[in-house]
Amino acid sequence: STDCHMPSLAGLVPKRCPAVPLWLKVSSCTALRTPRYPASVRHFAQATPSGCAPMQASASGELQNLAPAAAKAPTAALEQLAEMLEGSRGHGGTLVVTGAGISTASGIADYRSPGRPLYKPMTHQDFVGSDYARRRYWARSMNGYLRLAQAKPNSGHRALAMLQRAGYVGTIITQNVDRLHQRAGSDKVLELHGTIHEIECLECGGREDRAMLQGRLEEANPLWIHHAKEQLQHRPDGDVDLPPGLHYEDYVVPPCTREPPP
Repeated sequence: STDCHMPSLAGLVPKRCPAVPLWLKVSSCTALRTPRYPASVRHFAQATPSGCAPMQASASGELQNLAPAAAKAPTAALEQLAEMLEGSRGHGGTLVVTGAGISTASGIADYRSPGRPLYKPMTHQDFVGSDYARRRYWARSMNGYLRLAQAKPNSGHRALAMLQRAGYVGTIITQNVDRLHQRAGSDKVLELHGTIHEIECLECGGREDRAMLQGRLEEANPLWIHHAKEQLQHRPDGDVDLPPGLHYEDYVVPPCTREPPP
């Protein structure tokens, strides 16, 4: 598919979400690689999966590669991919859809790799419908965000950005909330599920950078932040499994910093 159909698709996606971030299912994406195509695609081939491992930071603070082992795509399929990319250049470029799999090499675990436990993200309906659910979400997100914020674009993100600048790739539609495509240099990205890096007040509609809220969450809940130092199960949406038995009703969610309307 090419970029020419994007206007109608973009019209189906709300420009203003009722609450940010959104908690929707993210699907995996397998990175294709070809030995025939231009240097930018050959660079993409360097993002070779290296096997699944527990999510943890190295001694230098860098997150480890969590890409699961995978077989290389057949040569014939790669030749077809190369022809499609070549043919779309000058006509909007090829439309690319990515999921959690492209970010595993950046240290962000996916949902469906072998060994990953079954997980159902909190829905928007659950979040807005329960004060307890919101406290539970922010308690877990406060700890999970510390890891997610460390993630850096990998060679897959950078290769797509290079292909986009060269005209082979048009818009990138991503199910991911990590904004690693933008950090790699892609400027035409549609975030299908929103982003973890921006929040919106449910009362006044004001938006704020997620990192700014992080400071207020930690200041209001100093006894909860120690959980971030433990080896816990992290999720692609910034969620993290905290120890059982915690009283989430005691967690404090800071109020909006904007002045209420007169």
